[in-house]
Amino acid sequence: MKKIVGIAAVIIVILFVYKMMAPDVWIGKSENEKWTAKLYQTKEGSKWVYDGDFYWRGSGVEKKNVRVTLTQYLVNGKMIAGNKKGHAAEQISDQNVPFVGMTSKPKSTDLVQAVIHWKEEGKNDAETVTLNKSVWH
Repeated sequence: MKKIVGIAAVIIVILFVYKMMAPDVWIGKSENEKWTAKLYQTKEGSKWVYDGDFYWRGSGVEKKNVRVTLTQYLVNGKMIAGNKKGHAAEQISDQNVPFVGMTSKPKSTDLVQAVIHWKEEGKNDAETVTLNKSVWH
C-alpha cells in the first residue's frame, strides 16, 4: 500500500512540475465545431514567440471544398494580425491555417480571439473563436 501511495505522489509531483514548466497555450473551438484555434509558443531564432493556427475539424469530404478567405487575430477587440479585406482564396490543406505569427504572449486577463472566414461549396461562412488559456495541453 505504501508503494502505491509513493508512486502516486511521484506522479503528482511530476505532473505539477510539467505544468509549471510548460509554456502557456490558448485553445478555442468554433461554435459549429468545424474549427479549432490554438495559440502556442514557438522559437524563432533565439527568441520565444507565439504563433496561432486554425485546424479544420469538419469532415474530410467537406475539407476538399473549403477555401479560407480571411483570418484575423484580436486581443481585447484590437486587431493584432490580419486585414479587413480578404486575401486570395486558398485551399485547406492537411496542415493548419495560420492566423498570427511571431506575436507576444497575451496576458491572463486579455480577451483573445481569432476570426476565420471561408467558402464551403460556394457558400460564405465565418466564425469568431474565443481562445482560453488551457490548463492541460
